Amino acid sequence: MTKSEAASLVALAAASYPGMQERDLKPTAQVWVSMLSDIPFKTAKQAVMKHITVGKYFPTVAEIRAQAKELTKPIKDLLPEEAWEAVIMKIRERTEGYPSPLVQRAVEAVGGLNTIGYTGMSELGVVRAHFMRVYESYLKRDKEQDEQIAFKNLIRQIEVKQLEDVS
Repeated sequence: MTKSEAASLVALAAASYPGMQERDLKPTAQVWVSMLSDIPFKTAKQAVMKHITVGKYFPTVAEIRAQAKELTKPIKDLLPEEAWEAVIMKIRERTEGYPSPLVQRAVEAVGGLNTIGYTGMSELGVVRAHFMRVYESYLKRDKEQDEQIAFKNLIRQIEVKQLEDVS
């Protein structure tokens, strides 16, 4: 993202928040150039526009990054209940594959399809609860890993930009 692109994003946001229109937002634009440099301008603009429609306050870098991530997320993660339903449908219909690798990992963690499929009705609720806890923990871990990777990539880009500015 260039300085002029960041300035246009700041102007777009400021136009939607009257309390920000009289302020000097050049420092904000400079921070946005650095902290949003790994996000394509088009995506960042969409993220700012989305924030404007739902946010009461001027967007922060974290809010823009969260909106951009949501906009570019390739596949929506299943909710734990949806994942469990997919497992039950897989057992009943004997379908191939899993809806996601996380669902497969959670199934394996609770003993596999056979264990789930042959569990009696009286104990199925316990297996369901265990599956959902495991699946939720996998979702959380994957989200944290994605955030760490994105942060490391951002830091690398900032360092490269700083080296280019020095040269």
